[in-house]
Amino acid sequence: MRRETAIQVLDTRPGDIFLQGFVPKSINIGFKGPFDHFLAQVFPNKAQKILLITEIDSQDTVYNHLLKLGYTHVIGVLDGGIETWKSNEDVVSLSNISAGEFRKRSGQGHIVDVRTNKEFGNGHIDNAMNIPLTDFVNFGSTLKKDNKQLYVHCQSGYRSAVAVSILSAKGFKHICNIQGGYKALQEEVKENQ
Repeated sequence: MRRETAIQVLDTRPGDIFLQGFVPKSINIGFKGPFDHFLAQVFPNKAQKILLITEIDSQDTVYNHLLKLGYTHVIGVLDGGIETWKSNEDVVSLSNISAGEFRKRSGQGHIVDVRTNKEFGNGHIDNAMNIPLTDFVNFGSTLKKDNKQLYVHCQSGYRSAVAVSILSAKGFKHICNIQGGYKALQEEVKENQ
């Protein structure tokens, strides 16, 4: 008996825009970035059924690109984008704070650094947990779904948007993306020394 693959909503809008409102349980992989690399890691099964949400002006481009990459089970593109969804259904949003705002709140939760082990080893925020985003199969499994806030960052913001979308899809409720990632956090520290 063949097991049917569940439909996954893939939202390719930029992370900062995605975080303002998205379809529940959708995964964000911004098309304007290292899209191909992260798409292959998040969706290694090219038979995955995908419903696509894009920016309105890039629907055909993204759809055709997915086909070119071998993702032939795109069941459709949400006509009218996220606005169509919003007119009929609820959306979810996640906090997206600046490095300065994080500095004011950081004692209230856990810091999750999704950069590679090598990047983390070259410098990181005190008390940060390194959970590389590249381990998608297990990503988030070492975290507890408690009431503590998770502050997630990467190097510049692209990977952390992917990470928070995965955590949200896995049922985590208290998630916050740090805009600009580790680069912005380092600048914040320099400015306040």
